[in-house]
Amino acid sequence: MGKILTVAALALTSSAWAGLEKVPLDFAQVKVDGPSASLYVEGYLPNTCYGEPRGEVRRIKNGAKVIVVSNVEGENCAEVIRMFDLDIELGEFGPGDYKVYLQRGTRWASTLDFEIYEE
Repeated sequence: MGKILTVAALALTSSAWAGLEKVPLDFAQVKVDGPSASLYVEGYLPNTCYGEPRGEVRRIKNGAKVIVVSNVEGENCAEVIRMFDLDIELGEFGPGDYKVYLQRGTRWASTLDFEIYEE
């Protein structure tokens, strides 16, 4: 009985994330202002079923992992490309060299280097 409940819980968790997808990116640049860093991205949403994109940041020892995602809903979606740009705050860093790992696991994956200088 315990195994059946576990499988059911996993199925519910999986379906809750089914509509969240990484979106295509055309351009990315890290901006540094003192100890603060942000990521500017440009990309597109491939059809009208894609909602507003948002950046999700996970800080790691040597920088950050970032994904840009959109909630996808609907079945009959007009094939209209919508361009977007987005500023994503990465936070404050101490002096040193860092990396941003962007859209890992996709054909839009990239790694960007940036440096924070001591003031």
